[in-house]
Amino acid sequence: MKISVLFIVVMATYMVSNISAEEACEYEGNGYDPGSSFPSSDGCSYCYCLPDGHVECVKDDISDCGDDE
Repeated sequence: MKISVLFIVVMATYMVSNISAEEACEYEGNGYDPGSSFPSSDGCSYCYCLPDGHVECVKDDISDCGDDE
């Protein structure tokens, strides 16, 4: 749920900033369309392709990535 809220906030921020052209993202040698989401290479995060071509990754609170709390 936290990831969805963060994604909405990040996307809204970029939409409000009036970015006119969307650019494809590149992550680990793969291309992604703006607005798409995909797992990170570490398996502990989820990444989003932003309209400006940057990739934003957020740690997945659900996955077990060796963090003992």
